[in-house]
Amino acid sequence: MSSAGSSPPRSSHQLQQTPPGTQGQEDLSSHLWLGTSAKMQRQTRLPAGHRVPLLPSSSWLPLALALGTQVLCLLLLIGARVYDAMVTDWSREHKNLTEHLEYLSQQLMTCQPQSSGCPDMPQDLPPHQGEQCPSRWSRMEDKSYLFSPEKRTWAQCKSSCIPQAAELLVVENWEERNFINHELFQYYEERNRAVYYHRFWIGLSYNSETRKWVWVNGSELSSALFDLPDLSHASYEGGACVYVQGGAAKPGDCELTQFCICEKRRELSGEKRLD
Repeated sequence: MSSAGSSPPRSSHQLQQTPPGTQGQEDLSSHLWLGTSAKMQRQTRLPAGHRVPLLPSSSWLPLALALGTQVLCLLLLIGARVYDAMVTDWSREHKNLTEHLEYLSQQLMTCQPQSSGCPDMPQDLPPHQGEQCPSRWSRMEDKSYLFSPEKRTWAQCKSSCIPQAAELLVVENWEERNFINHELFQYYEERNRAVYYHRFWIGLSYNSETRKWVWVNGSELSSALFDLPDLSHASYEGGACVYVQGGAAKPGDCELTQFCICEKRRELSGEKRLD
């Protein structure tokens, strides 16, 4: 028997008890070890040669934003240029259509006085002018001018004026020339968006024997009215005659077909009409 003063033996359960205050530390250490162990297990599961990608550095972000902004601005600039070009083309086309419409309106107004009868029939001018002229004639002072609508050779134009009691145009002074030029600018058409003025034969031809420009009435050309070249070394198979186009006088082959300008003087009162 043991003595009464001896301590009773401790149970195994009592020997394994944890000292007070150390339970939380053991639990935390256990959790840290488990977390580290799980992390090591995840790392060991990666295939051989595999590297964990690094996150992009934050220093590249401003550069990427700046580059993206520049690309966006470039695209906007290109779009603005394309839009501006389209607007310019539309404006140009609208202007051309407007000008063409005005031209057609002028042509319609010009043709309306002739629509009441046959173009070749004489029509009376207003009473205060005191003269009868066929349609398509223009008048200045004591002369009337026919701008023929048919194309002919120079010789044919000369003959076509005779039945009208007229002759091919003979320009006598600057006043008459300016009037003819003003009338010529009304005879044009548009070709490929460009204005083309029609050509008209006048009564001026080149005399190869005298080497001078001569009017149909036999008078020589005054150099002050038209500046025409010397054709002594030029060759025109059908001869050289003069046509006017948009205010300019030019030499051409007489066998070419152009429009004609005939002229006749106004008849004085009491004189017999020739036509």
